[in-house]
Amino acid sequence: MKTTAQLNSNHTPQTDGIEVKLNTKSANLWTIVIFFLLLFSGSLLYCYVWEDSSAYNVGYFIGNFWRGYIWQMTLLAFAANILSGYLILYFCNGRQTKAIRCHSSWSGVGYYSTRPVSLKWYRLFLLLPAIVLGVLPFLHGFCTGNKTVYAFGIFSLACAVGDVMLYWKLRPFDDEDLYQAEGKPFEGTVIRRNYAK
Repeated sequence: MKTTAQLNSNHTPQTDGIEVKLNTKSANLWTIVIFFLLLFSGSLLYCYVWEDSSAYNVGYFIGNFWRGYIWQMTLLAFAANILSGYLILYFCNGRQTKAIRCHSSWSGVGYYSTRPVSLKWYRLFLLLPAIVLGVLPFLHGFCTGNKTVYAFGIFSLACAVGDVMLYWKLRPFDDEDLYQAEGKPFEGTVIRRNYAK
């Protein structure tokens, strides 16, 4: 994680901006680790509050509940994350669909804009799915005892790990700077617009 969070390690200056990219192997590894951490700790917390917190019941909950929901929730959270990314880019690009393209590789699938997007809007693109599709359903499902919404929140949070890591990497840049995404996941160029700061 240390190499992906440092500013100078993966930034290479270019003639028109600074290239920013995540190590996709590291991002995918962190996604898997955080998913299993959320899965087991979330199950333990849910059983502690809503059900019997014995070891047998926690094991039964993990085995029985997650076995039935793992494929459905994975596909649903993945599709919702991709669709929300498209909608956010659609509004950030002034409702023009010609500038939105889809990228897919072994490391990820999603949408990107062929036009430079202001960093304040691109940060919204990175964080909004994690908050709306991940954190809010997670909290709502936990507070109401709704297992399905709770599971959807956990899977959506796991889908948004790479976006949150890229958001963290873009923190040093100003909101007025532009972000030009490339055709690969978690790679792009920051075009500096405000040199006075």
